[in-house]
Amino acid sequence: MPAVLTNEGSFVCDCNNGFSGDGISTCANIDECLNNSCHGNASCADNDGSYDCQCNVGYSGNGFNCSDIDECLASPCHVSADCANNEGSFLCECKNGFSGDGFNCSNIDECWTNLCHVSASCTDNEGSFVCECINGFSGDGISNCANIDECLSISCHVNGDCLDSHGSYICRCKTGFKGNGTFCENIDECLSNPCHGNASCTDNQGSFDCQCHVGFSGGGFNCSNIDECWSNPCYHNATCTDNEGSFVCQCNVGYSGNGFDCSNIDECLSKPCHLNASCADNEGSFDCQCNVGYSGNGFVCSNIDECLSNPCHVNASCGDNEGSFTCQCRNGFAGNGLTCSAFTGIQMDVQYSGYAGDTLEITCTITGPSLPSFERRNNSMILSLSARVKIENNDQVSKLFVRKTAKSDSGDYYCIASKGIDTINSSVSVEVKVIPVVAVSPLYVSATEGITVLDKCRNDACAGHELKKVERIRKSTIVLTS
Repeated sequence: MPAVLTNEGSFVCDCNNGFSGDGISTCANIDECLNNSCHGNASCADNDGSYDCQCNVGYSGNGFNCSDIDECLASPCHVSADCANNEGSFLCECKNGFSGDGFNCSNIDECWTNLCHVSASCTDNEGSFVCECINGFSGDGISNCANIDECLSISCHVNGDCLDSHGSYICRCKTGFKGNGTFCENIDECLSNPCHGNASCTDNQGSFDCQCHVGFSGGGFNCSNIDECWSNPCYHNATCTDNEGSFVCQCNVGYSGNGFDCSNIDECLSKPCHLNASCADNEGSFDCQCNVGYSGNGFVCSNIDECLSNPCHVNASCGDNEGSFTCQCRNGFAGNGLTCSAFTGIQMDVQYSGYAGDTLEITCTITGPSLPSFERRNNSMILSLSARVKIENNDQVSKLFVRKTAKSDSGDYYCIASKGIDTINSSVSVEVKVIPVVAVSPLYVSATEGITVLDKCRNDACAGHELKKVERIRKSTIVLTS
């Protein structure tokens, strides 16, 4: 502790600056900082016997005068931070989009926090981000992204449809077409056999048709057989058979045709019966019946011996033949064998005008047995059928007709009837007259047979003859007496 000499012969002990005490035994350090004169922005540091004033961090000066230091001038912060100078200090704060203490700042990926619209994409940048509506949407990307209806401006294929979706669109081919929607081509559905097995498939543009075959009914996807026989399509003499998808008409036994038109078969044409039987054709069938004189079922016929039943006259003999019998009158009798009698007479009857050109008719009638044999003669010439001669024999009558008679037809006409060994005959004489005939062309004719007429003739054949006796009138020919 220092002592301070104050007077001659004495001393005073006085503690040094910064100390306090009696100076002799005690000098204690004074803490000047308790009552310091440092600047308000300075800190006081007490020393042994003294003190120091030191400007606080962020300030500059001697401690007794301190002024703020602008630390930001030295760019103490991170490049991605902002520096804020304060009184005696500074603040480094990372910029928006960055995180850290300001001295170290790293980029914040804002896209993790889904700040953009749900229909927007987020792009993170250094210290920032961008929200942009995705394709198919329009808006600010943050609060609004509205769907864009692309179908208003997009043209799909003519056989395609445009379907707008959330943020996009789809071109899709219509039913019955294939492709990507911008190009569509027809699908031939018939290749996959979509129709029923009994239907035909017709491919159309974008579609197809199924139609049941003839004989089937349904929508084409299901086809069932039609029983055409229910409608009785066949002929009434035919049988209908229904098949799958069709039917068959077949004429019944005894008929021929296509089943829609059936005509009776005349089985008799094929001669199915026995040769000694007759065939009777019926509608759809036939009957065989043994001929008279035969017995059996018509397919097999055997001869009947009719003579066993004595069918002939008592004056006749019976001869059995195949399928028949004959009765012949015995000598001295005439007839058909069933009746036998002797000839008793013959009568000749003549019907004739006597003039050439007319028809001569001679009737010969016998009494006695019936069905005799007749022979007609003119003089010695036997007459037979010709253009001018006609003979009709019927039981006991024989008629002779001679047409367009001529002079040469005059003579004796005989009728000879015979039965067995019995014969009878008769004759009649006929004269054919020929009279002159003059053909005229009358101007006026009004006449009947047997009267006198006035005739104006046009040709020399009548010259000098105005009044004539009319014997006969034949068409346009007047027959005059000479």
